Amino acid sequence: MPLAMEFNPDAVIVSAGYDCALGCPEGEMKVSPPLFSHLVHMLKSLADGRLALILEGGYHLESLSEGVAYSLRALLNDSCPLIGPSLPPQPEMVNVILNCINQLRPYWKCFLYQNTNYSEKAVNLASADPRGEAPLILEDPAYYELFKYDAQPKEKKDAFTEEIKEIVKAHPTRTTQHRTSYVYDDHMMEHKNVLEPSHPEKPERISWIRDMLEEYGLLKRCIKLASRRATQEELNLVHDLKHIERIKELETTKPREYPAIEATLNSIYIHPKSYSCALMAAGSLLNVVDSVMTDETRNGFAIIRPPGHHAEADIPCGFCFFNNVPIAAKYAQKKYSAKKIMIMDWDVHHGNGTQHMFESDDSVLYISLHRYDNGFFYPGSADANYDKVGKGKGEGFNVNIPFNSKVSPFYYLVNSGPPEGMPGDAEYIAAFQQIVMPICYEYAPDLIFISAGFDAAKGDPLGGCRITPGGYAHMTHMLTSLANGRVILALEGGYNLNSISESFSACVDVMLGGTPPRIQDTEPTANAVETIKNVISVHKKYWKSLCCDVTLPYNETEILELEKEKQEETKEKEKKVPSDLDDLGAKLKAMMLELKGSDSETPPTEGSADAPPSASDTTQSAAPSKPSDDDITQLGAAAAVPSPADQV
Repeated sequence: MPLAMEFNPDAVIVSAGYDCALGCPEGEMKVSPPLFSHLVHMLKSLADGRLALILEGGYHLESLSEGVAYSLRALLNDSCPLIGPSLPPQPEMVNVILNCINQLRPYWKCFLYQNTNYSEKAVNLASADPRGEAPLILEDPAYYELFKYDAQPKEKKDAFTEEIKEIVKAHPTRTTQHRTSYVYDDHMMEHKNVLEPSHPEKPERISWIRDMLEEYGLLKRCIKLASRRATQEELNLVHDLKHIERIKELETTKPREYPAIEATLNSIYIHPKSYSCALMAAGSLLNVVDSVMTDETRNGFAIIRPPGHHAEADIPCGFCFFNNVPIAAKYAQKKYSAKKIMIMDWDVHHGNGTQHMFESDDSVLYISLHRYDNGFFYPGSADANYDKVGKGKGEGFNVNIPFNSKVSPFYYLVNSGPPEGMPGDAEYIAAFQQIVMPICYEYAPDLIFISAGFDAAKGDPLGGCRITPGGYAHMTHMLTSLANGRVILALEGGYNLNSISESFSACVDVMLGGTPPRIQDTEPTANAVETIKNVISVHKKYWKSLCCDVTLPYNETEILELEKEKQEETKEKEKKVPSDLDDLGAKLKAMMLELKGSDSETPPTEGSADAPPSASDTTQSAAPSKPSDDDITQLGAAAAVPSPADQV
């Protein structure tokens, strides 16, 4: 997929052979029929969805027919069946993948995530630990033995047929009454900053999103759910009772006391309706959980505010009072026995509150892509760095992908805008392809929440990043292949009204079965590549799907290029040495002449051969000066320099 996205095709044609499927006597491979649904889903993100499948091979009728059926369901926008957790690839297959990367690396910029090493000898990766660093073997046999297909015994064929039927039975295509549900309530606009109306977390954030969804005709294709307030018991799933009471007291606090309270908090403003709006945001999201988990709808979204992911268990923070998504995750676990939940946080700021609530919990996988700037970007904590992987049972289940800029810390003292080269579509999609999706397929969640902040969108006044609506659409499309389509998107940040409205609409269009638009920006910055490699290096010991983090030997093209550079350097040195020796020789000759003249006891008469030049002559040729200490030093060094003939 990285190569295909970089190529950016106008159409995709699949030679759809199903002889790699389980049971086929020719292929003798073990691809299960449900996997074809996921492969087709991936390819649908290319070429604006212009995708054609042309039948090729496939010689076990049961696996062939089921494989085609799953492929067709994906073309018709049915949900992909849950196939995980995925097993680690065989070392031999890892070897094949790395061979391909190694040979194609000079031609495609997407193959940037393995270090290289100039080595004439290669080690067979298949016999090495796939999580360690080892170069791979490059095999080029002179010929391949012709393989003869034997007829498959009836007993073996029947056994495969029964196994395939069991697989299909265990991986049904999920059916729901409706495609997408949503929740919205104007009441959540009552929370506002009266003293600073231009504050970025403004009420219009949700009304603009709702209006644009309506303008694009997306809302009428969804079912609207009732809104409601969360109960104290539901809030207490992640928040301390003291914290809940403290926020509730704001309803009866006199407004003149707000500034003093706000001064004790981190980026929080207070309004008499703050508590009721925060209750409405948290409770309304729970209604979306009910809709998705009861199969009323396949997926859903919540246009809610105030946001939540900065709120800690015991204190509000960063515009957030209650942490909406963690409350919903715990609610799904308690009410619907969801065993494995994944929270994808693509808000430009690190979700400090969400991380702290689940960092010791292996039942929730938290992945955050955020701007970090080496700790200088809000919330400004080292907890957001890539080496924070969780604690205890949760070790490895906290994945931070922190994007940095290569600027001095003093940059922020004299500049208000973001540095150049901030992450955009290419960087976020690369992180998804290299880290997020491999881990998610291995984890195989039952339910996915997206903490959908759109402050990394192009034009956002706080984020300073460059993600387009199409970039958000691609990320949503990748996530909808997981958890049998159970994906819930909840609004977090985003402060450019047009950017959040367009980006949110692009996500909803994909949730309704739309195709992501083509992406033009496909080459990540060097800073982003470094971040991705750092994350993989830390998490490969927890996730076997990250096993391709190895050091590759130079391929033939790179070796030839390196040898060419060495030859050119040698030629340049050979040209430079004679020139340097000529300069030293000329200076030596002049110095010897001067020394010879100063040693004469009798001054030569004017006009003789040894006489000094006359005044008129000095205008044409100046007499050599007395040699300096530096000249004498160079003279001594010249004696050790070989002559041009010796050099050759």
